Formats: sequence, C-alpha cells, structure tokens
Amino acid sequence: MHNGFVTINKEKMSKSLGNITTIKDATKKYSGQVVRLSLLSAQYKQPLDWNNDLLIEQSKTLDKWYSMYSSEASEKTPDCFKELLDDMNTPLYISKLHELFQQSQSGDGDKKKEFNKACRLIGLFNETIEKRAEHKKSKVNISEDTIQSKIKDREEAKKAGEYKLADQIRDDLNKEGIDIKDEKGKTAWNYK
Repeated sequence: MHNGFVTINKEKMSKSLGNITTIKDATKKYSGQVVRLSLLSAQYKQPLDWNNDLLIEQSKTLDKWYSMYSSEASEKTPDCFKELLDDMNTPLYISKLHELFQQSQSGDGDKKKEFNKACRLIGLFNETIEKRAEHKKSKVNISEDTIQSKIKDREEAKKAGEYKLADQIRDDLNKEGIDIKDEKGKTAWNYK
C-alpha cells in the first residue's frame, strides 16, 4: 500500500515518459523481499523515489541482515512493533530493525530471535539463507569458473600496476551481478 507520490529517478512516473516499472519487472532483477523493503523504506503517505540505487541499497541491507538469519524466532511480539502502530511508520520500524541487528551481532541470542521475529512480521526472512543465495545465483549468467578466472586476471593486473584494467575487470563483474571485495590481501566475491 502506497499513496504518496512515486517518482522514478526523481521524475514523474508516466506512460508518456516511458519510465513505468512494474513489481513483476523489479522482481525479475531483485527478490520480492528487496522490493518489499524498498517500498517500506518510505512511509505510505510520503513521496518515494523508485530507482536502481534504492533497490541496490536495500539488497545490501537484506544481505547484511541475513547474516543474523535463524529459523528460530521469538515467541513474543518485538517491542519495536508498536512503531508500526503509529500510522504505519515503516521507516521508524526499519530503524529499530537496524538497532536489533546490531544487538544481535553482539551475541545476544534473545535479541537475535527478536530480530528474526521482527523481520518476519513485515514479510522478510520468508526464505532460508540457502534459498536466498540460490535466487541471487540464478540471476547471474556467468559461471563460477569464469568469475575465478577474471579475479585472477584482476590480481595479475594489480600486481603489474595496471590499475585501470583491474578496475575495469571489477566493474565488468559488477555489471554481471558479482560483488568484489578486497580484504586483507585477498579477493572475496559474492552474488549481488
């Protein structure tokens, strides 16, 4: 439900401008959970600028949150649920989810269960980590062997001082749906 003004890349959404997108089109590229989180990022009465950056940002948030995914959820209704009762204030609820996530990361098992329950209350965490990874992998048209080969080419380019080529390889992989991170001298990758 959204009755605030919706724009696409800060332009009025209009058939004449050809900038209409559908939920079906959005879920072809991103999961339904990402679309849901993107829609919930603005209160239903407020304007929402629908754009690829919003979807990418919410996809990253969901990936981060999935690191605390558990099949166990709290039996009680999370305290942050009252934020939704205040005129469906979804942005405030999401900010409370970020806080619960931080508390979960510190090792508090009860907060982790509460976080999982709070996510499920708004339709998130409706698939396992494995299903989410499978979904993300299905959106990519590049094999793992090719990914590994390109990462090796990128590392060789960096060693040779060809940083533009290394950046280009990273950007090409990014366009293919692969996220590259250099951490402590090693390159890690995952599906976006």
